[in-house]
Amino acid sequence: MFYTLYNSLKDAYWAASTVESKDQIHGAEDLVNQILDTLDRKNLESDNDAMADLTRWRRVCFEDR
Repeated sequence: MFYTLYNSLKDAYWAASTVESKDQIHGAEDLVNQILDTLDRKNLESDNDAMADLTRWRRVCFEDR
């Protein structure tokens, strides 16, 4: 959803005819980009946690053999 919004804002930036409009759109792009960065960071943290759990589980499974 936010990726679609970000791409739409990029298109709107180039379609805008005034500097003021471009500035407003660029500000909105920056805000959406910050949201995307935060979401990406959260996904990475959750992936790291999942990998750590998998690694612990693998160790336990192979220790029993």
